[in-house]
Amino acid sequence: MVTATNSQVVTWKFIETESIGGAGYQGERIVWDTLRQNLTQGEGIAIWGYRAFSHEEQTRREMDILILSKNLGLAIIEVKFIDINDIENIKANQWKVIPSFHSKYLAPIEQAEKQALAIINRCDENLLLNNKVAARVIVALPKITRRAWRDKGFDDNHLACPPIIFKDDLERQPDLLDYIDKNATVIRKVNSSFNDRSFLSIVYF
Repeated sequence: MVTATNSQVVTWKFIETESIGGAGYQGERIVWDTLRQNLTQGEGIAIWGYRAFSHEEQTRREMDILILSKNLGLAIIEVKFIDINDIENIKANQWKVIPSFHSKYLAPIEQAEKQALAIINRCDENLLLNNKVAARVIVALPKITRRAWRDKGFDDNHLACPPIIFKDDLERQPDLLDYIDKNATVIRKVNSSFNDRSFLSIVYF
């Protein structure tokens, strides 16, 4: 339970499922700790390392950090714990990375979008949730400052640049829910207002 500065009681449940030492663990931990320490509004559930399974397709999707707010809806943070020099160049929505990475390109916002769509499509199959779940996505780069990004020649205001939570944003210890509300890409815009039953069924469906 977190108490807001205006004396309003703010209730959040935090669930950690990410294994210690896993890929990207350190960066996700930084974002997760910032989230936990600075939530000052609303009610919801935040999950670090949420896995969603499709039994029909025999696939799974893993979200770095999933936030479910009673007022804001669903939000997914895709965390990339990379240095600015790990990115060679950016073409449209693809980030070309140095050869030591497992893939030539990163497309973090696309990852988050696919994850969000998988969740809301599944929610739409539930009569309690059909077309009631708003969704937002954002990328977090806890090792890269906004200045370093710009000094590399990248434009964080470019049409092809996704919304990003930079290292210096995290160091300011923001309320990440408020930051997401003001900056994240909206995948679906609806009035997310849930009763307890419908709200819990999103995570525990």
